[in-house]
Amino acid sequence: MGESGSWWKLVRSVLTVFLIFPVCALYGQITITGKVMEIGNEVLPCVTVLEKGTENFTFTGIDGNFSLEVTDSNAIIAFSYIGLKTKEVTIREKREFLIKLKYDCHIDFFDEKQIGVGLSGDPVHHSWGGFFQITPVVFRRLFIGKINYLSDFSVNHRLDATIGVLHVLVDCDYDANVDLNYKDIKIAETFRFKNYMVEGKLNFSRPRIFSNHTRLYAGFGLSDFHKQDFVVSKQAGYMLGIGTDIPVIHYPFHYWVALEVSMKAVYWKNFWEWKGEMTCKINRMALSAEFDVIDSSLIMGFKIGYKFGYQRIRRN
Repeated sequence: MGESGSWWKLVRSVLTVFLIFPVCALYGQITITGKVMEIGNEVLPCVTVLEKGTENFTFTGIDGNFSLEVTDSNAIIAFSYIGLKTKEVTIREKREFLIKLKYDCHIDFFDEKQIGVGLSGDPVHHSWGGFFQITPVVFRRLFIGKINYLSDFSVNHRLDATIGVLHVLVDCDYDANVDLNYKDIKIAETFRFKNYMVEGKLNFSRPRIFSNHTRLYAGFGLSDFHKQDFVVSKQAGYMLGIGTDIPVIHYPFHYWVALEVSMKAVYWKNFWEWKGEMTCKINRMALSAEFDVIDSSLIMGFKIGYKFGYQRIRRN
């Protein structure tokens, strides 16, 4: 009887441990929930939610929501996503979180496909016309196409056309574009200038003194130039330039103004070409003035237009 009583006590002790341990373990678990978004308030699916120092993790769903069970109220939770800065939070007494992740670089990870239209003119040579611009996605790359045509409906005319690829090189400090430019200018019967130019543009995204962005230009081209008795064909040229903009000025009701300035110099063996442009942007409207000095001939122009986005895309 004594042995039976001892055996029964042992069984009761074992059963007690097996019954109480799961309850205690369950009682010790903490469930945290929340949503993860990027800084533009778009939800982020597939974000890794990890309890630091453990292998306990989960992912956010397609709606950006997550749920994770931890055992320590002082646990540190890390939220990580490719291209975004990892963010860490300590649970303490909080059980529900709204997490916003910032981009890991100063470069925008979102581009907006745009269409731009407007009027252009050259008051010096009495030429008037318009321009059109579009930024489509082709083969998973963001391209840009621009055309500007002016005419006096008689002899004078000007055609500027550009096809370019955006974000050819991307880094946290810079972003590079490549353009193929074509220009054809005719003034009366004594001046004709045509050229093709491959141009690279390096955009430095980190803010500098008195500037939000700095741009460097470099290019190579071929030109045909006819000015009175001076005629040059298939002449090689080399271009260098710099551009910048003042800090964006914000006003109430999402109203902002930005001013962009660029200067370029092209050496064409027998003569120089100097180009400059200043653009004032007010929200989606833009007003620009430009000059182009070819040898000693001055070409001027202005544009006024509007850009509107037709779809937001994400760059991988």
